[in-house]
Amino acid sequence: MVAAVDEFTHRAHHLARGEQGRLTLGFGLSTIDIAPRAVATFRQSYPDVEVGLEDLSSAVQADRIRTGQLHAGFVRLPVGDDLHQRALRRDHLAIASTTPVPREVIRWLGRQRLVRLARIKGPGLTAQIDRLCAARQIQPGTLHETHDLQTVLALVAAGVGPALVPATAARIAPPGITFTALHDPEATWDVGIAWRPVQHTALVDNFVESVLALGADDPI
Repeated sequence: MVAAVDEFTHRAHHLARGEQGRLTLGFGLSTIDIAPRAVATFRQSYPDVEVGLEDLSSAVQADRIRTGQLHAGFVRLPVGDDLHQRALRRDHLAIASTTPVPREVIRWLGRQRLVRLARIKGPGLTAQIDRLCAARQIQPGTLHETHDLQTVLALVAAGVGPALVPATAARIAPPGITFTALHDPEATWDVGIAWRPVQHTALVDNFVESVLALGADDPI
C-alpha cells in the first residue's frame, strides 16, 4: 500500500510539472516542416509525454483549440484575439515549376493553368492565392486539382505544370523543381503557434517554451 501511494504521488508530481501526460497538436501546410521537428525536440526533454500530431487547416485547428480538442496548433496567423499566439516565421507563395519563369512573373502567372491543392484541403493557401490574384487582377486557370501537397509537387516534378505553393514546400519537394518566390504583400503571411489561455497547464507551457526556444536558437 505504501509503495502504491508513493508511486501515485510520484506520478502526480510529474503530471503537475508537465513531465507526463498526453499532448494533442495540429499542424498545416505552412508548418509541415516545423511541427515534426518541434515535437522531436520536445520529446528529447520530455520522453514520457505522449504526443499526437494531426494534419488540419488553420481554421479547424483554431476551432479545436477553442473546444479543448487540441492543446495547441501550428497555424497561419492571426487566428483571433481569444487565443494566445506567437509568430515563428514568415512564409510566402512561390511558383513551383520545372521550366524557367520569366522576369514578368505576375503577367506570366496570369496566363498559366496551374496544378492546385483542393480548397477543402488547403483553405488558407487557396484564400492567399485568391487574394494575390484579385489584387493583381489575374485569373490563372486550373490544370489539375489534388488533395495532397506532396501530390501537387510530384505532378509538378513530372512536368504536368506549375503550381503556387508555400515557399517552405521546397523542403519536402522532389528533385527537379525550381521555386520562384513572389515578393508581394498579398503573397506573404506569418505562421506560428496558438493555444487557449485557459489551457495554461504545465504540459502546454512546457511545449510552448520548447517551441519558442527552438525558434530562437535554430530559426524555424
